[in-house]
Amino acid sequence: MDLKWIEVRKAVKKTGMNIDDVKFHTLRHTKITALVKAGKELPKVSKFAGHSNIGITMKRYAHLSPNDLAGLVD
Repeated sequence: MDLKWIEVRKAVKKTGMNIDDVKFHTLRHTKITALVKAGKELPKVSKFAGHSNIGITMKRYAHLSPNDLAGLVD
């Protein structure tokens, strides 16, 4: 485990929260998904993520929730 991530966990514990079950990749996934949901351009998000092609970004990070589909049908 990365030493810096261990320090982040220790700092968070001092606030009374425990994120021992959270991996750094969890934060990465959350950020990339949030960028896609916010309507950011997929080629830019893909580049930001360091993916070799936009298909990876679409497959792994561009998730739809039921609320995303609301309003498509009257």
